[in-house]
Amino acid sequence: MVSEVPNLQLKHENDNLKDKVEGLQIKTRYLKKKVKSYHKKLAQAKKTQLLLSNLRKRRLTRSWNAYSRCHRYRLLKQMSSDCALALKFLGFQGYDVITVVVQNKMTRKLETLNIVNKFQSDCAQSKIKDHRVDAIDLALLIKDMHNISDLGYNKIAKISDLPSLSAVMKRRTVLNKTLSITETNGSTPGVQRDLREIIKFKIAELSKNGVIGPENNTITVKLAGDGTWIGKHIHVVNVTCAIINEGTANSPHGNYPLVIYRGSESYSVLKEQLSSVVEVTETFCAFSYGKVTYDISYCIGGDYKFLLCISGLKSASSKYPCLYCKLEKSKFWDKNAVAANRTVEEIISLSQKSSNPYACCNEPIFTSIPLDRIYIDLLHLFLRISDRLLNQLILEMQRLDSISKNSQVNILSEEKQPHCHELANVLVNDIGVKGFTFYIGQGNKHLKWRDLTGPEKLQLFTKLDKLDKVFNYLPGVLSIKTRKLWEDFYKIYVHLQSFSPSDSDVEFTSKLEDLKKMNFDWHDSFLELFQDNTVTPYIHLMVQHVPDQLKKCRSLLIYSGQGLEKFNEVATVDFFRSTNHHTGVEALRQIMQKHNRKQWLTKSNIILQKSHEIHCSVCRSGGHNKKTCLKMYSVYQNEL
Repeated sequence: MVSEVPNLQLKHENDNLKDKVEGLQIKTRYLKKKVKSYHKKLAQAKKTQLLLSNLRKRRLTRSWNAYSRCHRYRLLKQMSSDCALALKFLGFQGYDVITVVVQNKMTRKLETLNIVNKFQSDCAQSKIKDHRVDAIDLALLIKDMHNISDLGYNKIAKISDLPSLSAVMKRRTVLNKTLSITETNGSTPGVQRDLREIIKFKIAELSKNGVIGPENNTITVKLAGDGTWIGKHIHVVNVTCAIINEGTANSPHGNYPLVIYRGSESYSVLKEQLSSVVEVTETFCAFSYGKVTYDISYCIGGDYKFLLCISGLKSASSKYPCLYCKLEKSKFWDKNAVAANRTVEEIISLSQKSSNPYACCNEPIFTSIPLDRIYIDLLHLFLRISDRLLNQLILEMQRLDSISKNSQVNILSEEKQPHCHELANVLVNDIGVKGFTFYIGQGNKHLKWRDLTGPEKLQLFTKLDKLDKVFNYLPGVLSIKTRKLWEDFYKIYVHLQSFSPSDSDVEFTSKLEDLKKMNFDWHDSFLELFQDNTVTPYIHLMVQHVPDQLKKCRSLLIYSGQGLEKFNEVATVDFFRSTNHHTGVEALRQIMQKHNRKQWLTKSNIILQKSHEIHCSVCRSGGHNKKTCLKMYSVYQNEL
């Protein structure tokens, strides 16, 4: 027993020593691995240092002209900072180093290094930054205005001093997020903007520019809509707003897109798409900016189809097609006929009846806007009446060629239809209407022709002497009366354009009386040549309701739909050149984003210089003429 105790102690100590040896062996292996990794890192560092030294040697032997423009700029910038650090001691002696002139050994040219202190450097950096932002905005504006693709701009930027494509795309993304665009209500795909944001932004801008203020605190917002075909299969309806006080309502840049959707221009679709706009017109009627509270007045413009649709009335071919009175269509020929005027409340009550009396089939979409704030569009008035005159002239040529309105034409030749061919030759060769020809329609084989565009119709009246060849074919007094009818209508249209808000009361009264007399005389001349049922709703509006509207607004030219028509053309071009042509909402969103970017950049002091500037003879300011001057219009609105 005595001999077993020491043996156990020795065994226990032996086990402890073995454990310690194993622990030391593990630690030794760990340290060896760590030392080995350090050796590898050291070898890698030496290898990297060797590579860097070789690169420096290669760089020193490389020609200066072999570097890119950006690389040379970075090298000079680094040398400038190194020189500023090396010459820092001169600042303690009261000296500032401005520039350092060095000579390049390779090119033997003198290089000037700009050395500035910290304060000057910060100022320079801020100027460079501001200039850089302006350059990016200007590049983005030009890119959007001229539909330059990203690929084309990238190639141009690489060989010039323009901002890079990545900087322009980042700026474009920022602006798109700033101008919020949402999808419209209903099943029809469309996009919209908040009308409140546009009005607030324009009030702030016009107030800073001094256009509006305490004496002129009424803001007139015109809403307009029109449908257009993009290609052959895509129908888009554009609804825009324009600030009349701004004076740019007749240009596409002065029409701000509110709603763009793909679908029909029907009452049900318009009511769904314009629900948010209707809510704004009913609730947002005043806005305070600074110390001035501005009253917001809404009005509506557009072609006659759009005006009838939003007013809850039937089409222009119905029995009661007038928007302002309840005169029957069969009595439009009677200029002395009297009928009761329509009201919004009456249309609402009559639309609830099943018989739809007086063509009232639906409630007006904008119930808060009275009918006297819905203005006739002078552009469409001119286009539709000129269509009637041209169609009647073509029908007279067909009668001379023994072709009735519904007769079939099997062969179209100059020998069988000499008068129609002479009319086509005069339009193409003398007046300048391109591609006008008569052709035989498929199926019914009636004589067909294409509609003239707006500028082509205007050329018909400005070059009316060229049509004397055609007028002379008409028998007897009919030739003289037809030519006088055309000439008098153009005089009425020019006289309507001469009305200006800057006219004095005496001048305005004289112009209005002359207009009434010209309208009645032209109406009588029209009925002498044509039947009573050929009087269209636009002729009725021109004779009966245009003078009444002029009494309230002084000028219909500032409410013209010319700006919206130009916007339709711009939107069509943007769809094919600036979108991905997706069938959903994305293409419409891209159209609205681009138009909003152009307007925002143009109004943010990024305005391109024009070849000539238009100056007004009334207020002596630029950007508009006497006809669209709003100086006297604002005074007249405040008096009302």
